[in-house]
Amino acid sequence: MSFSENSDLIFFDADNGIEVKTRKYGNKDSSKYIYWRELIGTYKRGFSIFIFQYIPHEIHENFTKRITRKLVLKIKPNCVF
Repeated sequence: MSFSENSDLIFFDADNGIEVKTRKYGNKDSSKYIYWRELIGTYKRGFSIFIFQYIPHEIHENFTKRITRKLVLKIKPNCVF
């Protein structure tokens, strides 16, 4: 039985948040991040995703819009905002 067998929503709480360019997938300390490939793969398998992410030192609204746009474009590359 899969841990997500009876779930519609998957919650991600990576220690350091969504991937950064300085930590490549599989390298040292990469387990502290959630990678776009993991988020997109989960979404494409039919799950809703919930991501806990601390806001870095930038305007919260700007950060939220930037991350949301990036996520949507990774799911639907031809989407227009």
